[in-house]
Amino acid sequence: MYALTVRVRGAGVFGDPRYSSDFVMDADGMNKRSGVKKSHVPPQARLKVPAGKLGVPQVANLIRVLFGQRPVPSRRRVLFTGDQRFEELARKVRVQMLSPVSERGYYPAETLTVRKSVSNAWNTVTLDYLLDGKYVSIKGGVLYWDRIRRHLGEELYQDFLNVVGKFGKVITVRQAVELLNVHKNTSEVREFCERLRKAKRTSLSNLILNDNPASVSFQQDGNPLCCYMVNSGVEQVQRFDAVLFIPVTEDQLKEVEQGTGAATFLEGGVVSILGVDDWSSELINAQTESTVEGEVENVSDQDASDNR
Repeated sequence: MYALTVRVRGAGVFGDPRYSSDFVMDADGMNKRSGVKKSHVPPQARLKVPAGKLGVPQVANLIRVLFGQRPVPSRRRVLFTGDQRFEELARKVRVQMLSPVSERGYYPAETLTVRKSVSNAWNTVTLDYLLDGKYVSIKGGVLYWDRIRRHLGEELYQDFLNVVGKFGKVITVRQAVELLNVHKNTSEVREFCERLRKAKRTSLSNLILNDNPASVSFQQDGNPLCCYMVNSGVEQVQRFDAVLFIPVTEDQLKEVEQGTGAATFLEGGVVSILGVDDWSSELINAQTESTVEGEVENVSDQDASDNR
């Protein structure tokens, strides 16, 4: 057993949700944290984790990203539920908090002006692709495997994987697109792009062929976004640093090696791998605490008098 040691820097936690502009996008529509809006789901509940502790769902998502997997929401209905083995691993993680907690139970806080679009926000993100030897900025270019699968459908998605596999191995969708662009004059890529056009999936074919790919709009097919976002406004964010010790096997380390070696955590936190050592329960348990399940709390039932 090994200890994968990771450092969390500047992770943010929003203040009282009843006085926040936070919104949740789920598979049913838009849902404000303090109640229901344009949605058939129950009033939004949050996972309450005391300052100085880390919750199992959040740590599980951190591990997912380090393992090269996609994070999943924990408190609302979504289309993708993920592999539950990461929750089990998160329960074994030991945490060393590096930031002070006030007597009232808060981390050091800062006030921010935030501005993120709630509606279809992924399409506003621009990412550079190396196409035909030059970097091209693509609006809405943040692509991941599940997003591509939902856009293409299972048959075309498998065709996409098969064509990519003919030319090499990739980790990200961007690498796959760039690889097919290098080989765009081959019969395999031309035939695949023709199938995309016939299926009216021209965004991907235009991107592969670098045929004026100003933007990709993969969220107009009846699949609402499953993202946590903040509307424009002023927010108070508590910040903290921490070190996590994740118990992993040799096979699990190989999975981590296929990942990016970095992740984000909560609001704006940056995660990096510090190293790998032999797991020493006596040493690690003496200076750390375990993760917690957290308490599910209905925001609308809170008494506003406890707001700081």
